[in-house]
Amino acid sequence: MISSSVSTFGKIMVDDKNKEIIMASMDEQILRAAKEIVVKFIESGRVSPAGFSETFKSVYQTVDETARGVRPEDPEENS
Repeated sequence: MISSSVSTFGKIMVDDKNKEIIMASMDEQILRAAKEIVVKFIESGRVSPAGFSETFKSVYQTVDETARGVRPEDPEENS
C-alpha cells in the first residue's frame, strides 16, 4: 500500500499530488484580486491607465504577501 501525507487546507483535504493544484489556484486568485483592485483604481480615477504596470506590480506584491501571510522585511529592523 502506498501512503501519502495528507494535511488539512481550510476544509479541503490536500495530499502531496494536489499541492501544485492548490498553489496554482491560489496564484490565480491573487492575480485576479490584484487586477480587480487596479481596475477599480483606474475606474475611480486614482490611477491612470498609463500607470497600470507600476501600480499593478505594487498591488500584486501586497495581495500576494497578505494572502500567503508573508511579511516583507523592514529595513529599519535590520539596522
